[in-house]
Amino acid sequence: HEVRCHRSRPGIRDRSDRPTALEYSLSISPEVRNRARTHIDDLFRDIDLLVCPVIARTAFECGVSNVTPFQYTAYTFITNLAGYCGASVPAGFFEGMPVGLQIIGRPNEEDLVLRAARAFEQERPWAQLRPPGLD
Repeated sequence: HEVRCHRSRPGIRDRSDRPTALEYSLSISPEVRNRARTHIDDLFRDIDLLVCPVIARTAFECGVSNVTPFQYTAYTFITNLAGYCGASVPAGFFEGMPVGLQIIGRPNEEDLVLRAARAFEQERPWAQLRPPGLD
């Protein structure tokens, strides 16, 4: 499927040279694309929830760092692609920047993920917290 720019419609652009993440993912053969799902399925045979950082690096200042979208979606992207559910909750600060905790559960077990997120937030209330220097 190819989209071409229409001269009579200036708002429509040809993006065929820059596919979306979804288009890219779907272009990968199912054997390769589902490999991650297979590994995650194996993991969830032994556990109910997986808790990990939201991003694979420390937080960055918006507009300052040269960060690609994949650098801050690597952990969430694979979860979504594999069909698992997840929630991101604030977990505190590191060197003045926010840190997020991702709670991942099996497909269709959103209730367990949301209960875990609520329990974490009740143990570590965050709504009143602000990064240092923004008090």
